[in-house]
Amino acid sequence: MANSTPNLDIAHIATNQNQKEATANTAFDDLDTAMTDQISIDVSAGGTITPTPGDVIHAFSLKFIGTMIGDATVVVPDNKHLYRLEHASINPSIGDYTITVKVAGQTGVVLNPGDKKLVYVDGTDVQAFN
Repeated sequence: MANSTPNLDIAHIATNQNQKEATANTAFDDLDTAMTDQISIDVSAGGTITPTPGDVIHAFSLKFIGTMIGDATVVVPDNKHLYRLEHASINPSIGDYTITVKVAGQTGVVLNPGDKKLVYVDGTDVQAFN
């Protein structure tokens, strides 16, 4: 048996563990965060941005910010996960750039400026809900 959940990496309570409530409360907090928290990712440099799994695994909403100088690709972990994506980054003096959110080696989902999408990482790629 693994020591944590397979997708959100939430710790399991160990057999004969003392203070089980501490592990359970942390697990509840991690689940709550994964269902509700928003993090901002600066995409102003463009190119490929790969946040660490620890940065995004316990977040529900990913808000892309910054004044972009070119199209950006954000590579998320392949853990099964539901995300709300928001493209809040533009550069009106140069043009509007897209952000592609994907799992490494896949095609992913393209966001245009102002887009908000609900997506699911299915363990292989990012799929948008229609």
